[in-house]
Order: sequence, then structure tokens, then C-alpha cells
Amino acid sequence: MGSQIVGIVIVFLAGVPAGLFTTPLRIMHNYAWENCWFLYSVFATLVFPWVLAFLSVPDVTTILQDADIKSILEPMGCGVLWGVGSVTFGLSCHFVGDSLAFAIILGLTSTLGAAIPLLLLHSDEAGVGVRKNYMLSKLLNDSHVYWNALFRDSRHM
Repeated sequence: MGSQIVGIVIVFLAGVPAGLFTTPLRIMHNYAWENCWFLYSVFATLVFPWVLAFLSVPDVTTILQDADIKSILEPMGCGVLWGVGSVTFGLSCHFVGDSLAFAIILGLTSTLGAAIPLLLLHSDEAGVGVRKNYMLSKLLNDSHVYWNALFRDSRHM
């Protein structure tokens, strides 16, 4: 029971900043959004990963020196894609608004994040039984959410 409470506290502590990370954009009216996202990107991609690596991994420099180039370049490529996604997410929050951007983008990423690894890693099993039903229900559910978010009648808000 104690580990469950610790897990819930960790999720809560992670969820609060995750939900409020666009708040500084509302406060910093005198600056362009690029300045805010530049600071965010520097800390999120350069400062914090290295600090966390040195704090949590014993002898991280030796591990990196012994790793082959493919093991280093693949995560870096994923990091570049994450950075592109992060910037486009910030742009969508700026232009569309936080609520709509969060609903659409997080819905898409949860759907694609479940579907793409399944199709890439287990393509031979992707259309079998439960997975097929899961993918169909997820697609239908998410399309309903996107439809309502994009084409809802503003009188009912």
C-alpha cells in the first residue's frame, strides 16, 4: 500500500507541471512565444537530462564512451523528433488555445502511441482478436472526440 501512495504522489507531482507548463506563456506578454520555448527547450533538452543522468546513473561518462554509435544516434534521433513535436505543440497551444490543443494532440498521441509500436513491433499480430477490436474502438472513440472538439456548436458551451 505504501508504494501505491508513493506512485500516486509521483504521478500527481508530475501531472501538475505537465498541465501548467503553458502558463508562463500567458504571463510573459512582452515576449514572443519563441523566447519562452527557447528557455523551455534549453532546460528540457540540455540541462535537466544531463543533471538527471549524472544524479541517477553511476559512471555515466564511461557508459557513453563504451556505447556503440547506433545506440547513441537512435535516441538522439527520437529526441530530435520529440523536439519538433514539442515546438509544434507549443505553436498549436499559441494559435488554437490550450484546451483544444491538449484535447486534440494528446488524443492523437495516445492513439498513435498505441498503434505505431504495435504495427512496427508486432505487425504479424496487429490484426488478431483483441488488438483488432481495441484499435477499432480507439479509432472510433478518438474520431468522435476530435469531431466534437472541432465542430461543436458554441451555443452549447
